[in-house]
Amino acid sequence: EKLSKSVEGGATADHSLAPEDLASQSVRLKEEQLRREEEKLKEIELKVQREINEKRQELLARESQLREIEARMHREQSAALSVNDTESTEAGAA
Repeated sequence: EKLSKSVEGGATADHSLAPEDLASQSVRLKEEQLRREEEKLKEIELKVQREINEKRQELLARESQLREIEARMHREQSAALSVNDTESTEAGAA
């Protein structure tokens, strides 16, 4: 009702609100503003957490790929050494 009176009453409506009412209204508005800001911050926090988790998963996948590549290189290197040893042994026997 007070809001509708202030809209209808124009400038005189400000005088009809008691100082306690103005203070109470100011506190309510500030609380609502703080709640909205808190919601925005929570949304940002959730977004950042999702992005961190996505990056963590990407990193784990890349580390796995790297381990596979290193293992393959090690196997290929071992196979190449094995072939060289066999050739050396065969050459020495001949």
